[in-house]
This record gives sequence, structure tokens and C-alpha cells, in this order.
Amino acid sequence: MAEAAEDIEKIVCDIIAKEARIDRAIVVPSATMEDLKVASLDLVEIIFAIEEKWDLHVPEEALKLDVKNVGEVVEVVRKLVADKPATKGAA
Repeated sequence: MAEAAEDIEKIVCDIIAKEARIDRAIVVPSATMEDLKVASLDLVEIIFAIEEKWDLHVPEEALKLDVKNVGEVVEVVRKLVADKPATKGAA
């Protein structure tokens, strides 16, 4: 069963806060990575954590300049999760 859109947003925000070691309360859809002072190394860790969580590959171009804020990261992840083929026998 697919995760609800709200669940994906919460999980992505949790991942960003954890990997960037910042207060979860400031990780909101309108916040930019610059607003959050997310370092480039933290961004790489965020991408790895997202890939691991949903067992998917985040194409480098998916998170380039079009991604301006947390909400857009969430939208990219929602699309990747929705487009991911279902695996047989998945619980």
C-alpha cells in the first residue's frame, strides 16, 4: 500500500532535520535549504537517507536548480515513490 502524501512530507522533513542536525520545527515546506543552512555534505546525506527509506534512486537532475524549498523536495520524492514499480511480496 502506498504511503499517504502527508506521511511522505513528514518523513522527508524528519530526514532533513536529522541529517542536517537542525530543529525539526523549522523544517517546513516553504523553507529553502539556504534558509535551513543545509551544507552540501548534509544534502548528500539527505539524498542517501531518502533513497534508503524508499529503496529508490534519486536522479541528480531531480534535485538540481528546480528544487527551491523543502516542499519541492517532498514533491520530487512523492513522484519517485508513486512511479516506483511495486515489488512482489512486499509487506
